[in-house]
Amino acid sequence: MRIIRAFSLGVLLALGIFALIALMLPSKYELEQSVLIAAPATEVFDQINELRNWDHWAFVNTENDQRLAVNYTGPSKGVGCRMTWQLEDGSVSHLEVVKAMPPISVEVRLVTNDGAFVSDGAFTIEEGAGQTLVKWKETGDFGFNLFARFIASVGGFKEEMSKNYQQALSVLKQYCEKQ
Repeated sequence: MRIIRAFSLGVLLALGIFALIALMLPSKYELEQSVLIAAPATEVFDQINELRNWDHWAFVNTENDQRLAVNYTGPSKGVGCRMTWQLEDGSVSHLEVVKAMPPISVEVRLVTNDGAFVSDGAFTIEEGAGQTLVKWKETGDFGFNLFARFIASVGGFKEEMSKNYQQALSVLKQYCEKQ
């Protein structure tokens, strides 16, 4: 009986230490990437503002793209345009344009894992001297999901997501410059 009690106390102590460490980790995150594109701001804006176009540039990393059954609802572009998909694990996610100011900005909301995580994205588009600067910023909050906080901190979440966003912006650049 002492062995079971000692084991149980050890497990509880380990869980308590994990919870304390996870509570000290940041819950909020912010990512930002940018790219210069040799194309008019209106063309770049159209690629971002219409979610069907994102398959040309945003979801090009097929190694990480686990989307199944992609559906589009609402208007074809602009506020209310929505893309919903199911992942291999059965969870549902969606991306929706929540604000659009042609041709200078698009704001999106990403809801993943059946609503467990919500993040906000903002694209700013600045044209000048024959080029367009696109900045993609995402902010999110893991809240009190201690496991997500821990995994994000030790698993390189920000670095991996930043790399994916930069890759997507590079493909957006190539795509817009071919048009």
